[in-house]
Amino acid sequence: MERKAVVESISRIHQLDTSVINKIAAGEVIERHASAVKELLDNSSDALATRIEVDIMNGGADLIRVVDNGEGIHPDDLLLAVASNATSKISTADDLFSVQTMGFRGEALASISEVSHFRIRTRTADQTQGLEFEVKTGIPGKPQPCGCPLGTSIEVRQLFANTPVRRKFLKTTKTEFGHISEQFTRAALAHPRLYMVLRHNNKVIFDLPPSDNLLDRLRLFYGSNLAEQLIWVDSEVDDIRIWGYVSHPSENMSTRKGQYLFLNGRWIQDRTLQHALTEAYRGLLMVGRLPISFLYLDMPAAQVDVNVHPTKSEVRFRDGQHLYRQLLSTLRSRFLSMDLQSQMSLGKKADFDVTAPPPPLTPEQKQTQLELTSWAKQQLNQVHDNLADLKISSAPRSISPSSDLAAPFTAADAIPLSQ
Repeated sequence: MERKAVVESISRIHQLDTSVINKIAAGEVIERHASAVKELLDNSSDALATRIEVDIMNGGADLIRVVDNGEGIHPDDLLLAVASNATSKISTADDLFSVQTMGFRGEALASISEVSHFRIRTRTADQTQGLEFEVKTGIPGKPQPCGCPLGTSIEVRQLFANTPVRRKFLKTTKTEFGHISEQFTRAALAHPRLYMVLRHNNKVIFDLPPSDNLLDRLRLFYGSNLAEQLIWVDSEVDDIRIWGYVSHPSENMSTRKGQYLFLNGRWIQDRTLQHALTEAYRGLLMVGRLPISFLYLDMPAAQVDVNVHPTKSEVRFRDGQHLYRQLLSTLRSRFLSMDLQSQMSLGKKADFDVTAPPPPLTPEQKQTQLELTSWAKQQLNQVHDNLADLKISSAPRSISPSSDLAAPFTAADAIPLSQ
C-alpha cells in the first residue's frame, strides 16, 4: 500500500505553459536592471546609432530609458520585435558561426517585456511618423502612431513586476546603479566612436563625445594620471589583431575590475587570456597585485563561437592556445623594448611616451622574443582543460623577478616543467 501511494504521488511530465516558458527564458537573460540596460545598449549599437542616451531612475527600479538615433524598426516588424526567437540578425544555424552583431538570439526585448511595463517608440528614415507600442508583463497592446525622431526609444518600468521573487534578490539603489554604470562603461569603451550619455535621477553621470582616439575616452573615465601611464600594444598574426593599452607596473589593482577585454566590439571574459596577462607581468608586480588593461581582439567571426553563454559574455575560440601565445609574446616584447625591469628596480615611472609605438627591437631583443615565444608555446602544451589545475613552470631566467628583462637568455636557462 505504501509503495502504491508513492507511485501515485510521482509528478507526471507535462508541457509548460507559454507564459512560464517565457518567464524562465527572461530569468536567464535578465538577471537584474543592469542586464536590461546591457541588452538595450547592444540593440542600439546594432541599429548603427551614433548617439545613445540612457536615463535611469532609482537604480532602474522606477525607470530604464534608452534612446538612440539608429535605423529604427520597420512598422511591419514592430510586433515581432517583442516576440520570442524573432531577430533580424541571423536566418540559419550556419549564421551562428559568422555573427557580426552584438545580439542574435531574438530574446532580449521579449524577455524584458515579459517581466515589465514596456514601451517602445520608433521611426525609420522612410516614415513620416513613428509608432508607439506598449507591453505590460507580456501582454501586448496595439501599435499607435506618434511623433518621434529617427531612431528608437525604449522605456522599461517596474522591471520584475510579475516576478516578485526576483525583485527580492535585488540590492540597494546604489549597488544596482553601480552595475548599470559598469555595463555603460563596457559599452562606451567598446565603441568610443559613439556619443554616449548616462543620467541617474536626472543628474548627468557621463557625457562622452565621440572620439577616434581610445585614449581620449579612457581619460574621461579614469583621468589623465592613469592615461599617462598606459602602454600601447599592437600585434597582428594570421588575421588576428591584439591591440589596446595596458598599465605601467606602477599602476595596478588588487582585483581584476580594471581589466577589460573586447572581442570584435563585444565585452567578454576569458580566464585563459587573463592568465596570459598575469603571466606577462610576472616579476613586475608584487604578489596579489594585478595590471590594468584595455585590450581588443579583432578576428574573423568564423574563428570564435559566441553562442556559449546566455549573456554572451563567454566565448569559445577555435585556437585559444594561439591567442594565449600571441598575447603573452606581444606584451613581453613590448616590455622588453621599454626595459621595464630596470625602471621598476629604480622605483621610477615611465619618463617617456608609453602610448607611442615601440621602437625597433635590437638583435638581442629579437632573439629573446623568439625564445620567449617558444617558451610560451611549451607552456601552453601543458595547459589542462581545468585552469584551476594549470601548471606553469618558473619563467626563464631573463623574465624572473631577479633578472633584467633585456638580458639575453638561452633555452638552457629555462627551468624544466615539473612533472
